[in-house]
Amino acid sequence: MRVLVVEDEKKLASFLRKGLVEESFVVDLVYDGSEAIDHILSGAYDAIVLDIMLPQRDGLSILREMRQRHINTPVLLLSARGNVNERVEGLNLGADDYLPKPFTRNELMEAVNSRLKKFENLTQALAARLVPKRDRLTQKFREKISGGDGTAALEETDPGTPTGKIAEASVLFSDIRNFTTYSERLTSDEIAELLNAYLQTACAPIIRCRGVVMKFIGDGVMALFESSHGEGGESHAQRAVRAGLAMQLAALEFREWVKRHHPSQSLPEFSIGVGIHSGEVLLCHVGTPGRRR
Repeated sequence: MRVLVVEDEKKLASFLRKGLVEESFVVDLVYDGSEAIDHILSGAYDAIVLDIMLPQRDGLSILREMRQRHINTPVLLLSARGNVNERVEGLNLGADDYLPKPFTRNELMEAVNSRLKKFENLTQALAARLVPKRDRLTQKFREKISGGDGTAALEETDPGTPTGKIAEASVLFSDIRNFTTYSERLTSDEIAELLNAYLQTACAPIIRCRGVVMKFIGDGVMALFESSHGEGGESHAQRAVRAGLAMQLAALEFREWVKRHHPSQSLPEFSIGVGIHSGEVLLCHVGTPGRRR
């Protein structure tokens, strides 16, 4: 994991670097606030150890800019033991924890590791809530629309051919317009509720048009429409276009859901984009035993 240490006291900075490196962290070290913000904006860090008192630019202003730019990297503030007001302000600005000076190596590692673990757990929990049990959800869509198990209309790749096959197909991708604004103005639970309600609306036309929901990518849906025998004159491309148009109509109706559930959030009018490409694709099973795609 990569950590940025921002500390102007050279001896303390060296102490911080040594302790983190000995725990197998990759450490970047800077000594002033102006250089720190350049590193934060250009680099990908798993955590930032940030002193409050810095030359050029103080740690609190750096933290404020990070959160305004929606950089959610865990931040551990270093502060003088008596500066209670600064610590409170830092936590209010979005710091994940603070460590009063002086501190021991064990206190440093405990603080860094606990912040990283908490951030990882929150990220995993949010991801699990956004698309819960997606395979079962897709199966329920198929059963509801087809009146059966929903598999008869879907042509499966032969599992006995691990190298797969080349086939003519159409791939559809759809996502929500202005989703970043929704993420900024709604809580994680509200985002999860919105996405799950929308995914039910978005996936139904895909399955009705004999498409296969391949994956969910955040607010995006990726679906495959494969050429099949007995299409009755309707090609995979036509089915994909029909599904895309139906998804656009469903999105117009979903606007009312958004307005009912979030009347005071000043959200952008709900809309989606749909892209479709037709051509040759490689169809095969990949993965490990018991979990293939």
